[in-house]
Amino acid sequence: MEAPVLTDEERSKDEFFKRLAVIGEDMIAVHGKDFAIGALVLLARFLVEGKELAEPSEPNIGEWMKGAKPG
Repeated sequence: MEAPVLTDEERSKDEFFKRLAVIGEDMIAVHGKDFAIGALVLLARFLVEGKELAEPSEPNIGEWMKGAKPG
């Protein structure tokens, strides 16, 4: 059975989930599962509150996918 063809939006969302997975695995490896969970919950809270999350110099998803590293 062939995999369904994804829309551009679905592909974009998949890339974000992959990025989150890598970040989550890195946080767990360095600081443990409790830290990773706490950090992601705190991020969700900041999103709900509309707080600024990153400096303007941080790479966006397109830059990140091309290998850009945070400055």
